Amino acid sequence: EPAHVFARVNLGRLYGRNGRTDDALAVLLEAEALAPDDPLVLNNLGTAWWAKGDTARAAARYLRALEAAPGAPYPAANLARMRSGRPAP
Repeated sequence: EPAHVFARVNLGRLYGRNGRTDDALAVLLEAEALAPDDPLVLNNLGTAWWAKGDTARAAARYLRALEAAPGAPYPAANLARMRSGRPAP
């Protein structure tokens, strides 16, 4: 299904867990194009950017996720971990 956002999110997470950060970013950017305000998409894209070492882009995605879903636990926790200097999950 070409427009299935959550399939892309799951594939991006799988790529990320296997060290394929560039592949994760590619499919998560596709998901973001389809659902630009979805907090799940933005949180996972933030984590992929963090893993890539681009903390500015990661923080921007986490903050957008929190704007879309105030109080969402994962973007807030990921942002705090990243800002504390921990490595990406």
